[in-house]
Amino acid sequence: MTILQPHKKITLLTKLLIVLAIPLALEIVYLVMLSNETVNLRHEISKINLEIQKVENDNVEIKDEIFSLFDNQSLADFSQTHALVQEKNPEYLEVNQKWAIVSY
Repeated sequence: MTILQPHKKITLLTKLLIVLAIPLALEIVYLVMLSNETVNLRHEISKINLEIQKVENDNVEIKDEIFSLFDNQSLADFSQTHALVQEKNPEYLEVNQKWAIVSY
């Protein structure tokens, strides 16, 4: 019985294809890993953007609370509660003295 074996001689073209296929496979693996990292970074960026929006909303709520404390009606209620009187002609302390830094 005769067993047919294919041509076992490795040609220059076959060697060249093997040499080029290995770096190509490594580059494909690297690009897949790089793509995964990019997707992960985009997810992290979107999470951080959501957190920034939450902090901005909290900031707006705090500002609204502060502004409501200094509202005219709130100040009027506070002055009535604590028996405060609005001064019609306030007198301010005035000092006719130059600053020490400016006078030199």
